[in-house]
Amino acid sequence: MEVYQLLARSVIYAFRAQLNRHFIFNSLNSIQNYIFDNQKVKANEYLVEFANLIRKILNNSEQGIISIGEEIDFLKSYVRLEQMRLKNKFTFDIITDQEVSISDKVIPSMLIQPFVENAIIHGIAPKSDPSSLIIRFKQNSCLVVEIEDNGIGTKAAQQNAENSQHHLHSFALHAIHERMNAMNKIYNANIWF
Repeated sequence: MEVYQLLARSVIYAFRAQLNRHFIFNSLNSIQNYIFDNQKVKANEYLVEFANLIRKILNNSEQGIISIGEEIDFLKSYVRLEQMRLKNKFTFDIITDQEVSISDKVIPSMLIQPFVENAIIHGIAPKSDPSSLIIRFKQNSCLVVEIEDNGIGTKAAQQNAENSQHHLHSFALHAIHERMNAMNKIYNANIWF
């Protein structure tokens, strides 16, 4: 069991390092743009939200598993930053069914964020019209998390990725699969997408 735990932690830390590097670069770029545009209040608002999110990432990184409530809090901070970065071109809502206990039920930390990031970066950001994002937590025979957006669509997003250098998308999916496999072995779970 200890070997699996070490493997899982290695996969998790490698994934988070890649994710955080990509996200941090985009966030610092946004802060820089607000400063260049002489929007001091916006730069400060973004910096405060960014610092809050980094604190959550560091806290959640110490734990392999967190409550759904903590994950929702993290996702709200992340999506608010992306809204600011994209000049509020999309709305978002997080819906939790009554059957889902957000304080008692736990999930691997930062497991949902890469899917939300893909929806925003590959679906919503390239779209010129206002968009929406819905993250839904449902309880069937297991916990189900749905991420819905009205972005440009999977085919158009894939075409955009092929025409640019968005190789991080395939890395993120590969890393998510590795992380889920490790979590399934460690916790005897059945996590999949």
